[in-house]
Amino acid sequence: MSPKKRKRREILSLQPPQHVPPTMQPDKTWNEFFREGLSVGSMVFGVSLMTGGWFKTGVFFFYFGAAWLAYDTSRQKFFRSLRRPRRQMLFLSYVVALAVFSWLYLFLPASLEIHPASTLVHYGAGSNIGGIPWQENFSRIDLTIENTTDYDYDDFDALVSTDLAIAGFKQIGGFAICAMDTEELPPMPTLQHFENLQPVGPANMALGQGEGDVYRLRCDKIPSHTKTAYVIATIHRNPKAFDLKTIAVGDPVYLEPEAARWLKLDVRFKLSGSSRHLTFARCNTGQVCNITRRIDVGDFGLKTRRMQQYVEFRDYGPGQQPSPP
Repeated sequence: MSPKKRKRREILSLQPPQHVPPTMQPDKTWNEFFREGLSVGSMVFGVSLMTGGWFKTGVFFFYFGAAWLAYDTSRQKFFRSLRRPRRQMLFLSYVVALAVFSWLYLFLPASLEIHPASTLVHYGAGSNIGGIPWQENFSRIDLTIENTTDYDYDDFDALVSTDLAIAGFKQIGGFAICAMDTEELPPMPTLQHFENLQPVGPANMALGQGEGDVYRLRCDKIPSHTKTAYVIATIHRNPKAFDLKTIAVGDPVYLEPEAARWLKLDVRFKLSGSSRHLTFARCNTGQVCNITRRIDVGDFGLKTRRMQQYVEFRDYGPGQQPSPP
């Protein structure tokens, strides 16, 4: 080391350290502001993803930002200068506020109420009920689906089945605009009258709904606190006529009409961007069935035990109430 550098170091070592007044010391550095901004931005970005249809990704960003914000706050001088009981109280308040926000906003309860009523009816020839060309061997189900929450249900997709075959399914009321048909496309033959191998008159394609065991119901949106009404034509099939092992010559394809005993509804929809799944395994006709359920780990696609579903049965008609299924 040169003499000049050695002398300069000795002079600096003899000078007292410069003291910066507390009023001039910044409470936070730009790096700390930047990190806290990123954590809060991650939470806001997560909420926007959840409401925009990317629920799982949004949940990750939201809770990652919340954990990051808590970690950065715990390293702040102001927070570390507090006494331990106050730090614990602030941390507990943060966790409680986060839990309340998650419970009331992110994991909203999904509730659905259905009311199937089946009757044997006799209409005149050529009757058209709600768009269904009625036949004398049909029985009727009036189905009402109600969204009892304060939130809209988007991308409503349901599978409907009963103990009888479904010959027709039409919407007759409600704010929702829905489409329904069988899971498999029904045959749509083209009819043409011939005389002497020459076509006579116009051709006609038989368009309509087919007969099936399961119908699919699709609605873009089910508004909050609204009911949607449907009419379903059911038909009593002869099981022997649809079994090649037991079928015999002369067996009727359909039996005498009877009222349906129960209805099954398997529903999937989105609530605030999160996918929900509700199943009415067996709702007896003549009852009002209700399911209320919050989101759980099962909605994230993991194999786990589902949260208990609370199902209420209310008998609306006269006589003894049927036992819940």
